[in-house]
Amino acid sequence: MKRNQFWLWLLLLPPLLQCCEKKYPNAETIIQGKIVDENDKPMEGINFSFYGLRNPFKSSTFTFNLITKTNKNGEFTFSQVIPNGTVSADLSFSGFGLPYQGYILKDSKFVLYDPSSVFAYVTIGKTNNLKFQIKKP
Repeated sequence: MKRNQFWLWLLLLPPLLQCCEKKYPNAETIIQGKIVDENDKPMEGINFSFYGLRNPFKSSTFTFNLITKTNKNGEFTFSQVIPNGTVSADLSFSGFGLPYQGYILKDSKFVLYDPSSVFAYVTIGKTNNLKFQIKKP
């Protein structure tokens, strides 16, 4: 009996996992952004990473991984079709040092930015314009 249950689960598991995989639009997700300092001056040379993870809780594997730096106007751009199977996507930035923190413009005010919540700020398959600010907490 246990042997039959094992084979049944072995046969059913791949289709069950496939139906639970998130399906994303087959259109580019574009992120255009700008980063400024506390005085609203553009910040050049800030490192930005935009990446997706297949399984963020176990041994994570990237579904995509893009890296860029801001230009002299503090601007950056990413363009990516989000692969199916991406469970988590992060947009992170670095290169400004402590004690400064990153903030994102949301509903006309800057709020502390959490890189792991990029889907809260980005619409998949669309063009997204984001503004960040670096300031002391």
